[in-house]
Amino acid sequence: MSEPVTVQKAPGIIRTYEFTWSDAAADPITDSVWTPVAGITIDADSISGDGTATILTLSSGTVDTDYRLLNEVAYTSGQTDYRWVTVEVRERISTLPALDATVGGESANSNISLAAAEVYFARRLYSDNWFNATSADKETALIMATARLEQESFAGRRTSLTQALQFPRTGIYVDGVYLDANTMPTKLLAATCEYALEFLGSDVSAQSDLVNYKKVKVGPIEIEMNQPVTSGVFPSEVARLLRDLRISGSGAAIVRA
Repeated sequence: MSEPVTVQKAPGIIRTYEFTWSDAAADPITDSVWTPVAGITIDADSISGDGTATILTLSSGTVDTDYRLLNEVAYTSGQTDYRWVTVEVRERISTLPALDATVGGESANSNISLAAAEVYFARRLYSDNWFNATSADKETALIMATARLEQESFAGRRTSLTQALQFPRTGIYVDGVYLDANTMPTKLLAATCEYALEFLGSDVSAQSDLVNYKKVKVGPIEIEMNQPVTSGVFPSEVARLLRDLRISGSGAAIVRA
């Protein structure tokens, strides 16, 4: 059985969801069957063009009600699998910002799409906070992570004056290779996912901008002080992924282990 998924929708909207299957990367899906549940309507269902995801369009639903749908798939090899999808019908979804990961877009608010983030976490261990979150919360976490990363100073320059986000950029070398002007760096996408995972696990935005240095001893001298942070306090994995992208000075940010 593949990892269960929870998504949200408002009762009065029609919404389409895409569910990535990690095994389908090497063995594409050829058939997908959804078991309907009374109270919520399946308007359409299909398989993505590359056979790696199932697509579902839903309407109706009663507010504050959870619906559990079963999705059974068959792969090219003849093997089968299934996944439970819980649909939470909530009013609050209508107030959430829509995730826009258009590369170079004028209204983009996330470095990575939800579908691409799902693929990333399908290949990452210890991702329970991601898989246990609703689609709405995942999108919000990606948007918040992107907004925080936007505060950093990156090498190169924006590809377009009209793009909303700092990437894509020109004039950047990553691991010795010149980055295409319309390409989002893989390390940036990974950093956004890793930071979004932090937001799902704790209130990262509430963390203090002061790092306490207590009883720092150098030879005979012992100092106790607070050091203000001039750049972001990142989890170590996020800071490592950003190392080749940030300009000198910005890369000297305090790293939170």
